[in-house]
Amino acid sequence: MGGAVATDVHRVLTVRTLACQVSRMTSRILLVRHGRSAVQHDGRWMPITGVKAYEGAYNAAGILDGDAPPPELIASAAAADVVAASHYVRAIASASRLAPDREPRVSALLCEIEIDPPALPVRLPIEAWDAISFVQWSFRLWRNVERAEVPPPAAGGGLA
Repeated sequence: MGGAVATDVHRVLTVRTLACQVSRMTSRILLVRHGRSAVQHDGRWMPITGVKAYEGAYNAAGILDGDAPPPELIASAAAADVVAASHYVRAIASASRLAPDREPRVSALLCEIEIDPPALPVRLPIEAWDAISFVQWSFRLWRNVERAEVPPPAAGGGLA
């Protein structure tokens, strides 16, 4: 009987040890979008060339001076093993505000996709260009193709 108890105790200790090892191995990823950009859109409708110019300015800008993350988010960042950001100025500035005493790891892998809608001869709000770009990127992901491989729309522009 003593051997059975020892085996059961060993089994319990082994399960507890494994549970502790797994809990130490478990990671949590908290994705945080950058603070509000210092470049603010005025709401005017724009042609595709305006979209590219706006995106260039947006990507080069930092975040608004008074834009501070909530205290709960700062506490989460303080407890994180790693603070990372894309190479965009706004992302690095946001990471610095979240964890001011730490240097963020910078990676281009964390960049947002670029707004890349088709060159339509119309003026639209930036939100519409962004939505068109999102649909186009989703289609590319669904088809598993790169940009250059997506065939241009057929003459007439209709959906078949």
